[in-house]
Amino acid sequence: MMQRDLVIVGAGPAGMAAAIAACRAGSKVTLIDENHAIGGQIYRQSPAALSGLSVPTDTNAAHGKRLIDELESLKEQIEWLPQTSVWGYFPDRKLAVRMREGWQIITAQQVILAT
Repeated sequence: MMQRDLVIVGAGPAGMAAAIAACRAGSKVTLIDENHAIGGQIYRQSPAALSGLSVPTDTNAAHGKRLIDELESLKEQIEWLPQTSVWGYFPDRKLAVRMREGWQIITAQQVILAT
């Protein structure tokens, strides 16, 4: 069983912002996402894919790039678990996760669900 201080589930915009804020406040962060890259459904996309959206993509893409760059600058302080799915959440903040190596239970002092 793995024990962690703060586990954030989801590496999209909300999860990235939470990880950045927690890191800046001195927390040890574990960031989990089922995808191979941070950014969520929007910011993980290429700039060409973003240009097809009806929202102002220059602002949207710039915001995403700032979040990703800031998170990358903190990568030494964040445990990143890509391609990891949370398939169960149990009492006492226990998360059942499926990783490439198999499954594991992570116990966290705090959990943020940013899915």
